[in-house]
Amino acid sequence: MLDIISTTTTNSPKIFGLVHFIVLFVFIVLTILVCVFLRKTNSKQHQIILIVVASVLIIFEILKQILLIYDSGNYEYDWQHLPLQPCSALMYSLLFVAITCNFKKFEKFNEWIYAFIAIYGFFSGISAIVMPSAIFNTSYVFLLYQSVQHHMLLALTAIYLFVRGNVSLKLKTFFKAFCVFLFWCLLGFILNLILYAITGNAEINLMYMGPYTIWEIPLVSSFLEINNIYIYIPFYLAIYSAMALLSMYVYLGIEKLVLLINNKIKKSRQPNQNNYNKSLNENKQTKTFTTRKFF
Repeated sequence: MLDIISTTTTNSPKIFGLVHFIVLFVFIVLTILVCVFLRKTNSKQHQIILIVVASVLIIFEILKQILLIYDSGNYEYDWQHLPLQPCSALMYSLLFVAITCNFKKFEKFNEWIYAFIAIYGFFSGISAIVMPSAIFNTSYVFLLYQSVQHHMLLALTAIYLFVRGNVSLKLKTFFKAFCVFLFWCLLGFILNLILYAITGNAEINLMYMGPYTIWEIPLVSSFLEINNIYIYIPFYLAIYSAMALLSMYVYLGIEKLVLLINNKIKKSRQPNQNNYNKSLNENKQTKTFTTRKFF
């Protein structure tokens, strides 16, 4: 298995290269299919979909961790690779809601989890698909596939939750999502302190929350450099959340476009159906007339 997942390539994909365009095409096609065919799933189908998606994400994350341990050369775990970044938090949230979605006592609580998966998941997923510089930055073929698949599934799951009606495009929904995001960030910050005290590794930076390492903020760091952790953390929370909020309206545009295409397809089929029904009625009338004449 290690031989398979440790396969490397000397020709990593490039942004807006052939592989990137294939990924974008596949995402667009799957988005249309989700919007058209998964709007009215029942509770059982809904849980199956969530369980399958969560299971795929976790299985490939485990394989990724195995590869990272193998790549270290000494088969020791590097705690900076602990999977607790925004996209990992979405994966755990998805697993939780997949297990509990049909339990009444979790119904209200899961509204907050759904909001987080839909709003932050859509932004996290689609931003990585549109600008995949970070996920293309590896020579391992498996990691390339795993990263693309992970972010695509997050975005598609978010779209699915929107079109099914589990999440509505309201500011109240965004507030619920933001609270869940804050929880994961607080957990990441606490774990960073604990792991630094144990390992002394200042590179451990779960959920981008420092406090010993400051990473770039996607898109923002290209224009603004922040070296103070007390400025960085609130700025990161605000910018990441603002981008997630704006992405809700990107989704709204996608849904309207897909519905427009779907409605046009239905209208184009309707005249043919009407002609078919008219033909059936005429045949019935002819048969009735002929029968009466015979007797």
